Amino acid sequence: MGVRIRAGQEHTGGSVTPAVVADRFDELVTTSGRLEQELRVLASAAVPCSQATVDRLAHLLTCMRPAASARTLLAGIDTGLLLDGVALWIRRQDGSGAQADAVRRLRAVNPA
Repeated sequence: MGVRIRAGQEHTGGSVTPAVVADRFDELVTTSGRLEQELRVLASAAVPCSQATVDRLAHLLTCMRPAASARTLLAGIDTGLLLDGVALWIRRQDGSGAQADAVRRLRAVNPA
């Protein structure tokens, strides 16, 4: 189990705030989409064992490293702070809808 980081505590990149959580969550979502897209391209390649495939995989690994760090950070923070950050991320996306309702319901079940 990792160290539990609460709002205002320090991590290697500075203070963890809902905005930091939202930024890191966005990084994870973006990287997941990129990973899915790249894997589709690689799976449909006519010559899967080519230098182009190796180059794409190397680039993909480079893109995934920051997301892996973001996931580690998010795994170690307080649940309330995580929910606040995800709620902020949702507001940045569209500000309403089923996603925002889901966060409110989750917060009611798991108060900080």
